[in-house]
Amino acid sequence: MQDTTDAKKILAYLRDMIDLSRQLHRPDMVDLYCDAWEVAATQIYGALPPRKPNIGHYVAEPKPTTPPVWRHMMLAKPFRKIIARDGDTEILECGHRIWNFADIPGSPPAKRRRCGDCARANETRKDAGRVTRPPEKAAGSA
Repeated sequence: MQDTTDAKKILAYLRDMIDLSRQLHRPDMVDLYCDAWEVAATQIYGALPPRKPNIGHYVAEPKPTTPPVWRHMMLAKPFRKIIARDGDTEILECGHRIWNFADIPGSPPAKRRRCGDCARANETRKDAGRVTRPPEKAAGSA
């Protein structure tokens, strides 16, 4: 009687370890504990029916190598030093005024901000420097 109780405790322990390994997303450990459970159950109960084969484990999709568009847009805005604060606005060293962002209470005030106006001005300068091809004439028109 004692032997069957000990055997059932061992099988219960192995089942718990299989469940824990599944929760921790460790398919390698699941396979090892399933094999151990099968060996123990075979010794206790005799031959068992065949087990389903392992279909593999989850592999995460690779991350994109290019930075996201929002990061590119943020980095296009150059950092400018704040030279004055006027009510709800801040005046940057480039002369542009931006809305005063709410800082976290208790933290020191920001010394620099990203200027969207300078980013737009840089874009228009880039566009002005590009050489564009004249539109092609439609076939048959003079």
